[in-house]
Amino acid sequence: MVAMAIDWTFSELTADAMRRLLLSELGHEDVADDPSLGSPGRTLVISAGAIFQPAVNASMFSLLVKSAVTLKCSSHERTLLPFWANALRAANVEIGNEVRVIGDSNAPTREHDDALDHALSESDAVIAFGSDETLAAFQRRIRDGVTFVGHGHKASVALVDGRQLQDTEARAAAQALALDVAMYEQSGCMSPQNVFICSGSGTTPENFACLLAEELGELTKTFPVGNRPVEQDGAIESFRSEFEFQSSQDKRTRCFFGGRLNHTVVFDPKPLFRPTPLGRTILVKPINEIGDVIEALQPVRGHLQAVGSAPGSACRSVESSLRAMGASYFCNLGRMQRPPLAWQNANLPCIRSLLR
Repeated sequence: MVAMAIDWTFSELTADAMRRLLLSELGHEDVADDPSLGSPGRTLVISAGAIFQPAVNASMFSLLVKSAVTLKCSSHERTLLPFWANALRAANVEIGNEVRVIGDSNAPTREHDDALDHALSESDAVIAFGSDETLAAFQRRIRDGVTFVGHGHKASVALVDGRQLQDTEARAAAQALALDVAMYEQSGCMSPQNVFICSGSGTTPENFACLLAEELGELTKTFPVGNRPVEQDGAIESFRSEFEFQSSQDKRTRCFFGGRLNHTVVFDPKPLFRPTPLGRTILVKPINEIGDVIEALQPVRGHLQAVGSAPGSACRSVESSLRAMGASYFCNLGRMQRPPLAWQNANLPCIRSLLR
């Protein structure tokens, strides 16, 4: 999984992709040489969780406008970001020396706090990833006049038009969605928690739930489940117990559980979005028409992030409504964890949002 994540992340970071990004947002690839651009002198990038791609991309956006970077590691991931910074320095000393990493050791908490305080005091821009509470705490600590770009809690979903999928297509869609669910142990904002599927001729929601469980089980052979916090295992067990009881009361509910909590798939006849405890846990929910997904997603209005679909055109008729609810990334299933470099998180420009 780590090898795949590295390939996905750095295959996007090509010279051509970065040149296109500069041209699309700023109009010229040499615009960073313009002293009137308002580029921050130093940007602090605060990583969160175990997913390193957002922090790498944010650091590159800063470097593209010649802003030095202080990169704060998450307590959950202290290996890959320092490794990348060292690799960058080995490839190009001048650019690599503009990236400083903090929080990459098991030093005492006080030492980490001091390093973060210093980084906050000298930075002209802050890009932060984390919970809404974490972002609010950082925003209170920055100096007046510092540019703040925060990316807080989001939720993602899949949308499947089962009426257009026959057996082979349905299996391929389930296989692709299984990868979206399993990647990063479903711990990121791009990880789907619910899949909404139109019922009718073709693939039924119940059958799709069964296919998805089979594909998640098969994927375990390639991507074994990593270590989870005890609290998450407990939450998954509680989640399973709730739906096992629901299935005893409502025969429409169906549970597909992998051994050792490897995966948890539930066909839930209630169409309203509901968060899951993650860890390869997903709810399959029926809708009558594609447009019904808008009402089903009301609980996450303003917090929607990615929408993966099968077939690719499934969400076309409701894309504008989904964007109004916050969604900023639309893709085919199997690519939910692989946004392109130029994707605008929360519809914010990658580079221009940094400029003063």
